[in-house]
Amino acid sequence: CQGSELINLLEKVELLTTAQDKLFSSLKHDVFSVGRLLYSIENWGVDDDFSTIDNAKLKQFSSLCKRIRGLCINGDPSSSPHEVQKMLHETEFFSHMDYTVRMSFSDFPQSSEPLVKQVISQMCHCAVKAVANNSKNQMQAYRSIDAMKALVAEQPESALLLAEIFKGNFTICRRVPEDLIAKFSELILRERMAGSFVSCYIDFYMAIVSAGNKPVVRNQVPVVEALQRGRPERMLHLLRTTSEMERALDLARHFKAKSVLRGEDTTELNENDQELVYYLKSMELLGGLARGRGSHSLITKPFVA
Repeated sequence: CQGSELINLLEKVELLTTAQDKLFSSLKHDVFSVGRLLYSIENWGVDDDFSTIDNAKLKQFSSLCKRIRGLCINGDPSSSPHEVQKMLHETEFFSHMDYTVRMSFSDFPQSSEPLVKQVISQMCHCAVKAVANNSKNQMQAYRSIDAMKALVAEQPESALLLAEIFKGNFTICRRVPEDLIAKFSELILRERMAGSFVSCYIDFYMAIVSAGNKPVVRNQVPVVEALQRGRPERMLHLLRTTSEMERALDLARHFKAKSVLRGEDTTELNENDQELVYYLKSMELLGGLARGRGSHSLITKPFVA
């Protein structure tokens, strides 16, 4: 019995090379520094009669988040991005992330709201890469989705994070709250009625209707219903006529945001690139909705057909 327990413990042990151990120590220090800044934000992020905003601290926080994010994307000579993510799981990173997304603007003076939004934005951008294609980290971040729901209307970065938490993870996709599906329907319609192409909201639907090539019927049905209620021609961007297809080709010819092709976020695109990306993601969403067999096949989804 003790032998089997020892074997189970050994299976959880991760052996690091000297270079990896050095990276892990550096990563832990960066995460510690992020936490120290977060938990003292009332001292440097508040502009009132007793203190002023310390932009140097904000710059330091942003730099730390970007460094951690970069390691999750590119790794380093000693470790792959996935290995960096595994190291991050053994730090307090996800605790700090949870604290950040639970920040309440009511706890800060109105003059501090732009700074708090920047802090949340930087953390969400970092966390997107910390959870990407990593089921263990996705599950860790999933515990904070109740707080993220309150942010998505005003902070698109939290929508990107929500999408990445569910993306490719069939187990978590089966736990998507129905009110979250309805919330994103409202946001998609809001932006489209304003003439905007905010693709991070449609990213969420793309993430939850199928995991890899496996359909998530539990989510496909309410997403189709949400699109039908809002009318697909209003919520999506479907270029089907000859002139519309010519428009799509023209957008493609003048596409500038090559970073999108590398899987980076779409929050800083120009209007034309936003339109093209939204069109492509609309088509991809329909493809995800069409996946299924038997009683869940395409012919049972006339809206998609």
